[in-house]
Amino acid sequence: MDQSIQSNIEEWVDPDENILWVYELPNANLEARNVQKAFEDQRYPVEGKEWGDFIDWLSGLLSDEYVDGFQAFSEETNGNWEVRVARRSPSEVWTDIKAAYDDTDVMKRDVRQQAVDQLRREFQCLTMAETEELYYYDREAGIYRSDGERVVREQLEDRLREHATRREVNEILHKLKAGRSRTANEFRGPNDMVCVENGVIDVSSPSNPTLRTHSPEDEFRSRLPVEFDPDADYPTWKDCLDQWVSDEDDRQKLQEFVGYCLHHWDQPFQKALLLVGPTGSGKSTFLNVVNELLGHENVANQSLQALANQRFAKAELYEKFANIYNDLDAASVQNPGVFKTLTAGDSITVERKNKDPFRFQPTQKLLFAANQVPSVDHDDDAFYRRWHIVEFSETIPSADRNPNLEDELLEELPGILNWTLDGYAQLMRQGQFTENRDIVSTRSFWRSYGTSIEQFLEEKVDIVPEAKTPEDDVYDAYCEFCYHQGLPSRPKQTVTKELKWRANVEQTRPNIDGERIRCYSGIALSDGDSLVTDSEEDNDENSGWLENVESESF
Repeated sequence: MDQSIQSNIEEWVDPDENILWVYELPNANLEARNVQKAFEDQRYPVEGKEWGDFIDWLSGLLSDEYVDGFQAFSEETNGNWEVRVARRSPSEVWTDIKAAYDDTDVMKRDVRQQAVDQLRREFQCLTMAETEELYYYDREAGIYRSDGERVVREQLEDRLREHATRREVNEILHKLKAGRSRTANEFRGPNDMVCVENGVIDVSSPSNPTLRTHSPEDEFRSRLPVEFDPDADYPTWKDCLDQWVSDEDDRQKLQEFVGYCLHHWDQPFQKALLLVGPTGSGKSTFLNVVNELLGHENVANQSLQALANQRFAKAELYEKFANIYNDLDAASVQNPGVFKTLTAGDSITVERKNKDPFRFQPTQKLLFAANQVPSVDHDDDAFYRRWHIVEFSETIPSADRNPNLEDELLEELPGILNWTLDGYAQLMRQGQFTENRDIVSTRSFWRSYGTSIEQFLEEKVDIVPEAKTPEDDVYDAYCEFCYHQGLPSRPKQTVTKELKWRANVEQTRPNIDGERIRCYSGIALSDGDSLVTDSEEDNDENSGWLENVESESF
């Protein structure tokens, strides 16, 4: 029997009050709550069975300390004892464990197991299967943290003192890691639950979110750095949204998408968000506030090009609620298929530099902002189908800008969380996002904010299969367009390459009055200048130099 119980048995059993105290022994096979349940479920004496039968049954469940102790007072019991748990403090348990290390008669493996059991009770240790990282439960924060190995080492050094040798600590860590483990897909908290500072929000009924207390059984690894207050308001945030985004459907789309970020366990809608508009239109402020709402540690910050083109960038999405990137440039997205995979939520293999590859299911939501959107190699309908594009159309004059705006908005984060929850509720109720653009208009809108060549194609060029337009006229019109739009112009060779790819043009050299003119076949300038068509060649007998046009492939 445990020494503390032997020396003071009346603390364990109170016959006058029929109370039986169950202590959590450092070397017990079961925790105190399991012992309590065993005796509550199996009242004694049991009808039709002798006390010895019950002791045999008990021996299969509990340690010898408990069995011997109950047998010692069994003749005095009337079978109606109340069972109560008296949990011993961690300090008392560690004192016994250290004493066992000092006792040369105790097997090292047995006392080592006692230390492992106590560490599991204190820190609810879990191992990430893919990475073998040891996590511990931070009771104050309500989440598991990944530096469990550091916490355990510090605890062992503090409690075991001279017995905390490198070898002994490593042996204990090895046993801990070999215990309870979770895959990355299992270890991210329950569906329909969102962890926040003051508890866990249950969104299983999206229109009626409720708050409950933190629990290690939820197994969250992240939380939002904001408290849930159902009465909190957001007047400044609402005014900003009205100023930044004129279209009501677009404002609704923004609210639904930020709500979608709370859906951390899946990607059922396979969408990404792109904010477009000039500098100073509110795009960055919007995304900065969303970043603060979700928490910096829960957000990756990779560009679309990095995710699609770079080897290690996708690994940064691991364990994140969202990926937010404020200022996309116009560099080409060489592999848009990666973007489609990330928004679909299919499992992917990723790697970090000098680390082994691992697989996980990306559930983070992608949010970007750009003054000019990237060009996309091999774009198709599936690429544009995955985008929600919201326009922040007007630059806010410097004189009208509030230098303290972001600080004021951060004061409203509890209210903005309510706005987000309302957006999530509407999204779930509709079963889809509010949408005001089909694929064709999304593609067109993308190009209108694309590279200078894409914008020129969208605004100044018509697809006319029979047209032949002199190359110099097209390039002059392009350069003039760039000048008026404040866009950088590209070399003529690049323009030709883009026209061939994006508009399927061909280069031809019509023979005009004995001179061959380099032309683009298949496009016309929208204003009609410098336009040569097959019909004009056939029908206009008085068209001057057009009468003798003969074209040949260049």
